[in-house]
Amino acid sequence: CRLKAAGGASKRKKDAAAAGKPKRPPSAFFVFMSEFRQQYNAENPNNKSVANVSHLALFSFHFYLRLCRHLKLLLPC
Repeated sequence: CRLKAAGGASKRKKDAAAAGKPKRPPSAFFVFMSEFRQQYNAENPNNKSVANVSHLALFSFHFYLRLCRHLKLLLPC
């Protein structure tokens, strides 16, 4: 009994993965990165360095997080 239940659960996971569905929603960083990457590539079409994009995006994301924390402290709930 137990083995069949475990096998069924893994089959459902494989079916979801096979259908191309994500296992969980993307994190805030991945949503930010997808938007940032599109904007950066539109503004800098000649840039081929992935490192430049990722370093600038990481810096921007950390700045955004600090700004949100600061505004959260300033604004009443």
